[in-house]
Amino acid sequence: MAPSYAETEDQGALPSDYREERKEASDDMHDTPEEMAQWKPLAAALQSCHDVVDPAYRAADRPAMHFQRRRQVIAISAAIAGTVAVLLATFDALDFSRFIVPILYFSVATAIAFVAVLLGIVTLLHVQWMFLRHKAERFRFLKFRFLIDPHLWGDDAAQRERTVQWLTYAADKVTELTNEELKTWAERGILPEEPPGLAGSRADAHTLYSLVDYYLTKRCRNQLHYFERRARQFSSTDRYIKELPRLLFFGAVLAALGYFSLNLFDTYLQPQVAAAQGSAPMITLAIVFIILAASFPVISSGVRTFRSAYQLARNTSRYKAAFEAIKLPAQRLEHHAERLYGLSVEGHATIDAYDVFRDLWRCEQILEAEHREWLRLMMEAE
Repeated sequence: MAPSYAETEDQGALPSDYREERKEASDDMHDTPEEMAQWKPLAAALQSCHDVVDPAYRAADRPAMHFQRRRQVIAISAAIAGTVAVLLATFDALDFSRFIVPILYFSVATAIAFVAVLLGIVTLLHVQWMFLRHKAERFRFLKFRFLIDPHLWGDDAAQRERTVQWLTYAADKVTELTNEELKTWAERGILPEEPPGLAGSRADAHTLYSLVDYYLTKRCRNQLHYFERRARQFSSTDRYIKELPRLLFFGAVLAALGYFSLNLFDTYLQPQVAAAQGSAPMITLAIVFIILAASFPVISSGVRTFRSAYQLARNTSRYKAAFEAIKLPAQRLEHHAERLYGLSVEGHATIDAYDVFRDLWRCEQILEAEHREWLRLMMEAE
C-alpha cells in the first residue's frame, strides 16, 4: 500500500510564528533529514522524490554545469582570439608588420587565428550542455508537479498509489529523453490548465500548510530572488557595454574623417609650410587614423559576439518578465500559508484546498513557460 502522505499523526510542533526567518535553501532538489523533519507531513513524499528523481537529476545536472561553464569560457576566448586575429590581419594589410620582426609577427598571428578557429569548432561541439541542462530542469519540474498534485494529499489511497507510480513512470520518460524531443518540447505552446483532481480537492490543514511552506521556502522564494538577482546582474553588465558597438562605429567614422581631412589638408599645403615642418609627422598621424578606422569595427564585432554569448539584453528582459509574472501568485501563496497556519493552530482538519493548489500550479506553469523561453533563446543562439 502507498504511504499516506496526508497522515497527520505525530505532526510535530508548529513554528511559533509563521513569519519567522528561515535560512534560504541552497538546493531545492535535495532534502536533508533535518528538512524532512521540519516538514514532517511531507516526509514520505519527499522520500519518494529523493529515491526516484534526485539521482537522475544529479546525473544530468553535474555534467550540464560543467559543460556550460566550459562552453562560456571557450566562447569568450574564441571571441577574443578571433578579434585579435582579424586586427593583426588588418595591421598587416596596412604594412604595420614592418615595425617588428616579420617572422615573429606572422607566427603569432597564425597561432592566434588557428586558436580562434579551433575554439569556434569546439564551441559548436558543446551543444550537449543545453540538452543536459534541459533534462535536469525537467526532473526539477517533475518533482514539484508531483508534490503539488492534489491526488497526493487527498483521502483516496488508490489515487495516492497511482500518483506515486506515475512519478516513477514520468522519471523514466525524462531519463529516455532524446535531442529530437528537445525542439518539439520548446516549440509546443503552453496553455493555462488546471491540475487533474483540482475540482473539489480537499486536504488536511496542517499538511497543506507544510506543503505551501515547503514550496515557498525551497522553490518560490528562491526563484523570485534568482530572477531579481540575475536581471540586476545582466542589466548592470550590459549597461556598460551595450553602447560600445555604436561608439566604436562612430569612432571609426571619425577616424576615417580625420584620415581624409589630413590627406586633403596635406595635399593643398603650401610648399614652404610642408618644407618647414616635414611630412613624417603627417604620415605617422595618417597611419594612426587609418588603423583606428579599420580596428574599431573589428573590436565592435568582438563586443557583439560577447553580448551574443551571454544574450545580455534578452536575458535581462526575460528575467524581469519572469519576476513580475511569478510575483503575484507568490504573494497569494504567502497569504495562503499565513491563513493555513492559523487554521492549523485552531485545530481545523480537512479543508477546501482548491485555491491553494491552483496557485501552486500557476507558479509551476510560469516557471515552465520561462524555461521554454530560455530554451528557444538558446536554440536560436546556437
